[in-house]
Order: sequence, then structure tokens, then C-alpha cells
Amino acid sequence: MKTLSCLYPTLLAAAAVRAQEPSMSTGNAPVKPPGPAPASVSWKDNDLPHDKIQPFSELEPKTPAEKAGVRFKPQIKFVDGCHSYAAVDAAGHNSGGLKPKGQPEGKCKGSGFGSQIYGRSAPFGNKWAIMYALYFPKDMKVLNRGYRHAFEHVIVWIDDIALKDPKILAVTSRRNKEYQKIVSPDPRCMDGDSVKLFYESEVLDGYHQLSCSTFPGEFQPLIMWEQLTNEARTALETVNWGRDKMPLGDVAFNESLEQAWPFAPLK
Repeated sequence: MKTLSCLYPTLLAAAAVRAQEPSMSTGNAPVKPPGPAPASVSWKDNDLPHDKIQPFSELEPKTPAEKAGVRFKPQIKFVDGCHSYAAVDAAGHNSGGLKPKGQPEGKCKGSGFGSQIYGRSAPFGNKWAIMYALYFPKDMKVLNRGYRHAFEHVIVWIDDIALKDPKILAVTSRRNKEYQKIVSPDPRCMDGDSVKLFYESEVLDGYHQLSCSTFPGEFQPLIMWEQLTNEARTALETVNWGRDKMPLGDVAFNESLEQAWPFAPLK
């Protein structure tokens, strides 16, 4: 299946977006300045089998940020490799993941409990950023090469969630340790307010990534960072997930927004 190359820099579109100066009249506080990163603990300390982690149910959105999170939730088509799973449960148990052995999709084609997509949002610059993150119990290519635990995320950039009809201005996704920054996403990659994404192996290194899709995908129950229990947030932030950094914690979230910013440089 061939991926549509709609995630590419578009200078003319970027120039048009830079001219916009929306008012961030959301009433929401910006991301708090990150303190020291919490001390990490082994994933073995409080783990359960990867298919025994109960995901959070999607809650009725109440705040503007929660409503925007649900409205702009992406849809994912899983082309190869694992399906996404819940990383933690309400009690703070974390997934034990899977050894990178067998087939890339071996023992991870979906949990009977269902999946999960994690969200966190904040004003950044003069835009509103919504990060959506997925957890996978392993990420591997052929010949038993790969990693236990993987997180993939995409950031959707909105003009202003306080507007009557907020719009997506840009989408950034992590690929090959760098962000692909797309201003004015190709309409074929959109389904209303939802970005359509593939989860598929990357051509160059064989590991998996999120990329633009023209095909409809699946929706996962969304849980926003502030809706998680304290135990779940602590587990997400403190468990040593290995190669992939969990992107939703204070430090990682701020760093990701800075690196993924797709517009004119911030002053």
C-alpha cells in the first residue's frame, strides 16, 4: 500500500498561515514550565501483560480543550505491525510490552479490552497544539530486530479553540527522529476535522511511524492528560519505556512542541 506524500513542506501555505495572528482567548493556562524530569523506574516494577491493561473510557468533554481534543481526534489505519494498546490503567499498572521477536504483528493485533489514544493540549506561540499519542507493545522489523515498547504521536495545530469554528492549520508527525511539518494538510488526508493516518513501516529503517493516509481509519477512545488518574499519569511519566520517550509528560511535551513548531520562528 502506497502512502500519499502529503506530509511535505509547503512554503506558500506557510507564508499565508504566518500572516494570521489569532487571539488565544481560550481562558486556558499555558503549559507550566517543566521542572526536573521525574526519576524513572523499571517497567517490570508494576507491569501487567500487554493485553491485560484496561483502557480508560472516553469521557464526555466539558472544557474547551477537551471538546477540541475530541473534535480533532485523528483516525488510524494499521497497515502492518502491532495495533495500539493501552499503556497504563487507572490504578497505575503499566504494560509489560512484548519482546521484539517473531513477526512484527505477532501477539499484538488488538486487545479484547480495546485500544486507547492519549491527548494533551496547550496554547503555544499564537496557536493551539493538540498532541495525540499511541502506545505499542513492541516495534520491530524483520529478523527479530526491534524494541519492547513504542510511542508514536502526531501534533495538530489549531488557530484558536475559542473560535466558533476552529480550523486545523498544520500537522506534524515524528519520522526518523525528526518532525515532518505540514502547513495546510492535503484535503485528501482529511475527513472533516479528523486527520487520516497510516501506521506503517518506514521504508528506510523498517520501523513504524504515522503518516498521511487517503483511507479511512479507526478511532480509539481518547483520554486527555488532565482526565487521567494521578496513578496513571505517574506511571506514564516515570516508567522507563526504553528507546521511545513517552511524549506527554511536562518536559517531553514542551520539548516536542518546540521541535515540532511548523510556522515562522518564535521570537
